[in-house]
Amino acid sequence: MLQPTNAQAIHAAGDTSIHLDGNTLVLTASNPDNSRRIEVEKHPRRETEKLPSWNVSLDMTRRRGLGMWVTGDNSGALLLVKLARRDYVVPIDFTGRRYVEIPNGEVSWASSDWGWRMETKSADYSNVRTVEIGFGQLPPGRNAAVKVEQLTALGEIPIALKNPVIHLGSGQLRVQGAVGSGQFLQYTGGDKAILYDENWHQLGELTVEKNNYIMPAGQATITVTSESSNPTPWLDVQFITTGTSMTLTKK
Repeated sequence: MLQPTNAQAIHAAGDTSIHLDGNTLVLTASNPDNSRRIEVEKHPRRETEKLPSWNVSLDMTRRRGLGMWVTGDNSGALLLVKLARRDYVVPIDFTGRRYVEIPNGEVSWASSDWGWRMETKSADYSNVRTVEIGFGQLPPGRNAAVKVEQLTALGEIPIALKNPVIHLGSGQLRVQGAVGSGQFLQYTGGDKAILYDENWHQLGELTVEKNNYIMPAGQATITVTSESSNPTPWLDVQFITTGTSMTLTKK
């Protein structure tokens, strides 16, 4: 459990106000609307350094996941939890109490609302000494009030993707074999996909079968399924499409 039990252990800082209500963290912040100031554009307020914090002593090498109950207010804010020099972000685009799980601190890098930061380039999950939490981003003219309960580092359970199928629009790519935890599968064409370990050392090849596996024009829904797995695995995926170049003209 990462949640503090003593309000005196919390070091307040920055624009996020925080207090304990029983075992619940209550976080509030405000970003006044400055639209009447002509010289200042309306931008979300971003904060990554001056966040409320408390000390811990934890090895997260095999516990990189983060779980918590969050009561949101649909303010559009981004709740930020910083652990091991990694960002865990939760978009507050909902109202009410919701359970949130984030598999690791690299997920935020792919978020269009947050992305990669230089400060998160390196991490030491084995030596976590501080938990920082607050509103990493708050839209202009908004107030945010969010509750956080049972902030917990989650243990990792190794699970394999067995005979995964990638569904692209109406097409499919069927992979024959298993992709284990921490492994990468790369497909660039043909009837084979390459299997790598977590350090991108090639482990072998898996046979694939294609059925109308082509990206259609415009938007397309992409899903990945596999034979029964319990629990359901988390995936880090990347799709790169090729085709006729689009020419953009100036208006």
